[in-house]
Amino acid sequence: MKTPDRLRPWVAIAVGGILAGVIGGSMVRLLDWVQVLAYGLNAASLLLEIEQASSLRRVLAPTLGGLLVGLGWWALSRRGDTPSVDDLRATTPARTPLWRPMADGLLQTALVGAGASLGREGAPRLAAAAVGARLATRLGLEAAQARTIVAGAAGAGLTAAYNVPLAGVIFGVGLTRRWREPGVWTQCLAISLIATVVAWPLIGTQPTYVYPVNVSLDITTLGWAVAAIPCCALVGIGFRSLSVRARSFASGGRLRSVPLWPVWTIGVAGALTGMASVWLPMLPGNGKDMMQAAFEAGAPAQGFAILLLAKPLATAFYLACGARGGLLTPSLSTGAALGVVAAWAASGAGLGADPAVFALLASAGTLAVTQQSPLLAAVMAWELTHAPIWTLPLLFVVAFGSWALGSGRMER
Repeated sequence: MKTPDRLRPWVAIAVGGILAGVIGGSMVRLLDWVQVLAYGLNAASLLLEIEQASSLRRVLAPTLGGLLVGLGWWALSRRGDTPSVDDLRATTPARTPLWRPMADGLLQTALVGAGASLGREGAPRLAAAAVGARLATRLGLEAAQARTIVAGAAGAGLTAAYNVPLAGVIFGVGLTRRWREPGVWTQCLAISLIATVVAWPLIGTQPTYVYPVNVSLDITTLGWAVAAIPCCALVGIGFRSLSVRARSFASGGRLRSVPLWPVWTIGVAGALTGMASVWLPMLPGNGKDMMQAAFEAGAPAQGFAILLLAKPLATAFYLACGARGGLLTPSLSTGAALGVVAAWAASGAGLGADPAVFALLASAGTLAVTQQSPLLAAVMAWELTHAPIWTLPLLFVVAFGSWALGSGRMER
């Protein structure tokens, strides 16, 4: 029995949301399993696993992980390029391969689990988008509708990985660039909410970060909301420029003529990251532990000053070596490091700054510039933490201000 035409988009939304939730939640569990395998301890965080691992294991885990994942990407490249989310949207409706995006997503997840300085959201976004594209094609949706489903599914993959349904909606609508169409918002919201609920048994219902409950609004925080704008714009521009140039270098063909180039290059990136982790245990991984430590004031400000430079450099080096992955949490954690350093400087001047609030605002501002999406940055920073509601206006001010200033500088 054929599905009526008017119901087909809603069938794609329902099934796509369910599958995106399963994909996102499963990849989070896979990430945890790889971390345990790599560092030999099932702890509450990657940071604890690294701190309790031997120096040799800290080096071997990301090195071997890089070699194995690089081998997997080399094998995939022998059969053609792996499509991106944008590629999937551009070619839908059409016959969409599933195994290549799924394999690429699993490799991305494994690499981050082994300690790579990359975001974990790229994998579920890509895999969920591929599923959405296949559903849209099988159901015979017309082109514009099919591309909305792909975008919504990609946003739902982000949702399921971080438990951020509103950020997932904004990401999906942003891919379509159809901001003024209520129907697009409705469909992306439906997919995102379904994925959120489906992923809860796998990732839980709590926000990703534990944010202090005793933070309060004061004049120093208001001052930082203004001062953070040029600081975040500068850091965001630097991070984005490094990432763009690194990806351009990786795709430029300079290394591709070398046999098995992604194997040894990503292995080298892992080895350098592992050696650095002996002194900077917060450097490996996507940056989640950096964010949490910033909110808890769990590390010296001098360490965050080093990470403010080291995190973008490590991420860019992985990208230059041919690794694939997201940039959301590395951007957020770099901004958080900026906030801690600024709070340390303000406290030294006798202003009594709260590192948690400074870190939260700076993370949103930096992400707004690196992703060129201030709305996504402000909403995601809040959803990840469930910070007090009074932080929302400040998050919007910092995100939109940093984006406006940073975008103007990059255009020049």
